[in-house]
Amino acid sequence: MSPLRRTLETSLARLAPVGLLVTLVWPDWIEELTGQDLDGGSGEVELAVLAVLVVLTLTFAARAWWTLRTAPSSR
Repeated sequence: MSPLRRTLETSLARLAPVGLLVTLVWPDWIEELTGQDLDGGSGEVELAVLAVLVVLTLTFAARAWWTLRTAPSSR
């Protein structure tokens, strides 16, 4: 695996759960950051963001597990 790819995957694997936690704790961050209420206050955008971040977090966790499992041991 190239160093650039490893760095990119590691960065994304760290950012996805952070975004998930931020959205769970502070659901209105999108409106406050952009100044627009995209869903009219219904919370649909936040749920969509949460769904995407859950999928990303699980995907990156699975990739990390697989990479560690298939990596040659250093013994």
